[in-house]
Amino acid sequence: MGVSGPEIKAGVKKASAWATPVACGANNGVLLTGDNLKKAIESILDDSLGMPFSEQRDMGQVKVEGSLNAFMRYDGLDTLIALAMGATGGAPTQQGTTTAYAQKFTLSDILDGLFATVAINKKVNVFEYPSVKVSGWTLRAEMGKPVEIDFDVIADNEDFNSSINNLTSFANVTYFEKENRILMSQGVFRLNDKSGAALADGDKVYPSGFELSYKRKVTGAYIVGQSNRIDEPQTDGLPEVKLKLTFPRYTATTYLSALGSDTRKKMDIVFTGSLIEATYYRTFKLQFPHLALLNAEAVTDKGQVKHPLEFECLATPTAPTGMTGILKPFQVDVINRQSSNVLS
Repeated sequence: MGVSGPEIKAGVKKASAWATPVACGANNGVLLTGDNLKKAIESILDDSLGMPFSEQRDMGQVKVEGSLNAFMRYDGLDTLIALAMGATGGAPTQQGTTTAYAQKFTLSDILDGLFATVAINKKVNVFEYPSVKVSGWTLRAEMGKPVEIDFDVIADNEDFNSSINNLTSFANVTYFEKENRILMSQGVFRLNDKSGAALADGDKVYPSGFELSYKRKVTGAYIVGQSNRIDEPQTDGLPEVKLKLTFPRYTATTYLSALGSDTRKKMDIVFTGSLIEATYYRTFKLQFPHLALLNAEAVTDKGQVKHPLEFECLATPTAPTGMTGILKPFQVDVINRQSSNVLS
């Protein structure tokens, strides 16, 4: 019998030594919608003179990279988010005496020492990726649909016959939660000038879709002792962070003017889900202290003219009003049931 999607399960657990896998277990399960992790091994042909056809080949550099795809959730993806961002605010803060906890994820300057073991159970066997660096993500949604996230990952290897994560050990993998997807309809978007007052109800905007692309430039090196696999990837350039908003109708030249005058903006996006306990609701909040417009279009079409915007998300030397302490291109704040620091 073959394997189908509903039978595939995945686990992610923070690790501490590169190229050394750890066993996924309780609360390490993650709900994926797919993955495209692939292992490629360079084939080095012997092309010496005097041979019309190669008779020998050697195995060269191992390359394993791709993405982990999921519906964005209020709970359950904290480890992957933290590994991509690089830092947390420490232990989550309990809200009153409830099971609700608030925490933040912030952008660190580098991602050194932050990686995980990923295990994907495909019933025939478990595919283990011993050390996985999460180098960024694409977060996106359209009205009427769940928010989706694609985590960009780079791994040292793919092992389909591991003694650490296998069909027997995978029986220990459980999920912290399987509910509470984030829906686009649960979002509130607010945008105004960076130099303006704190964001308020009067600053609400109403896009039909958005996309946040956050990409770290990290590269692993091939060195002796790594069995043709990469060492831990390290910073190899500045990150790229861009935000897209799609407005379904073109109604004013406001953003065209802002683009022409290079008027900088600030923004927050807040998704609010179901009640946890007392007055505390599941929350996923994105804050952008410094946005620079890259594009503002009125797209010519036979139907309604759409108005897509694209922003560069920048750091700022001084936090704008209402965003105290937020100096990096964006910050994530959540309220969920996670009571421990996932990076500890």
